[in-house]
Amino acid sequence: AFPTHYPHHILEQAAIAGAFVPGLVDRDIQGVADAVAQRLDLPKTDTIRIGTSGKTIAAGLTEQAVLKLGRTTILENVELAWMDLEHLSQYLNVPVDGVIGSELLQNFVVETDVSEMKFRLYPHDSYQYSGEGHRQPIIGLESGHIGLNAEVTFGKGQAPANLVLKIDTGAPNSITLHHESVQKNDLVSDKNLKRVQGFGADSTITNNLRYKAKEVQIGSKKWKRVPLVLEVDPINTNQERLGDGLIGQGLLLDFNIIYDLKGGYVYLEASE
Repeated sequence: AFPTHYPHHILEQAAIAGAFVPGLVDRDIQGVADAVAQRLDLPKTDTIRIGTSGKTIAAGLTEQAVLKLGRTTILENVELAWMDLEHLSQYLNVPVDGVIGSELLQNFVVETDVSEMKFRLYPHDSYQYSGEGHRQPIIGLESGHIGLNAEVTFGKGQAPANLVLKIDTGAPNSITLHHESVQKNDLVSDKNLKRVQGFGADSTITNNLRYKAKEVQIGSKKWKRVPLVLEVDPINTNQERLGDGLIGQGLLLDFNIIYDLKGGYVYLEASE
């Protein structure tokens, strides 16, 4: 188990090229801040295109990096995308020098324990879940992302809608609904909805709308009057997604989560 350091997002100390840097745990490709890559004199061996919530961006790529947590070597031959993460550091008010996640989830069963502020890795081959949490089938989405099912009741007297929400551990809000789902469920007819700004892994600012759902349910867990972000910005409306939206830390922090990608499930345990 490895200690995490900041309660409102799962961040982890990782070692890249021998230097410890704080990394945001996310599902996307591993990445390192441009300034850190230059400071550590990492070789830029290729380029890669990364799809973010704002737009697709081009990034430099360092191959064959070694990823350590604490003093333990976790992965070798890791690909690291060079990313501009300054806006995330400013927003979170903590230094974020990298993003770790995608290759960890492919190579380990990963647990984010917000109750004890610990981050645990288990070998796939010998792992057997023995807890009492809710088991959710993993739904594969675009670009290697994963999602889960949630029932969302938008208004009084309405039947719940069964939605597929991408797990986005880097998002600070509760739920964001993609433009297609907003239109399908006729959520913008209320002219009194207030605007909200946001951004993703890149610094592109988006302008969307706020909404409150009557109820959200995942397994036996229910939330009332859940704030939603409705994607109406032209940047968002031009993107094609397989899911209905994303679920962020506003709800995810109510759980200790175990990700077993090879087994095909996530396990959601109520956090304390």
